[in-house]
Amino acid sequence: MPKAGPDNLDDPYFNPYAAPQTSTVPLKTDGSLMWADGWKLVLLEGAVLPDNCVRCFAPAEGYRLKRNFSWHHPAIAIAILFSLPIYIILALVMRKRFRVDVPLCLRHRSRRVRGIAIGWVVALLGVAMLVLCATLSDPYSMICLFGGIAMLLGGLIGGAIMAQTLTPTKIETGRAWFKGASPDLLAGLPDWAGSR
Repeated sequence: MPKAGPDNLDDPYFNPYAAPQTSTVPLKTDGSLMWADGWKLVLLEGAVLPDNCVRCFAPAEGYRLKRNFSWHHPAIAIAILFSLPIYIILALVMRKRFRVDVPLCLRHRSRRVRGIAIGWVVALLGVAMLVLCATLSDPYSMICLFGGIAMLLGGLIGGAIMAQTLTPTKIETGRAWFKGASPDLLAGLPDWAGSR
């Protein structure tokens, strides 16, 4: 099917009211810096993702979200049982980082911005509720206190979840594994065969 655009205006079969066509043709790549490991995307440092949304494979139109991902081994979470400050120190010291320019389509860009905005609004309402607790009498102040804390934490956590693009499942020196990539992107990549 011819691509809709200015060159097709003289075409008698061109329908200006037709829905835009998106290509789901698998990505052609030499696989030198990216692979598919089942449902995970494996990237080497310096990998450049194609100009397709990493979430749905729609055209990204040149948009790239610069992200610095960090990850630490899940076993470090055991330290929470002993002390939260110890866990935070261990997580900061032992985390590994990986930078990726993530292509996103207009729909996923809008969804991300909307998620961040909703998260901040809910968190700020939680702060306002905590301030309101000081003016209420005893039985209502506790309800207000727990509600404010729940809204504050829910807004921050919910906003962070809605703003996610890719989620790192493992980061090593020079390479990283991510979940959340489009199946169409993964379908065009060679299979990961272990250490390279």
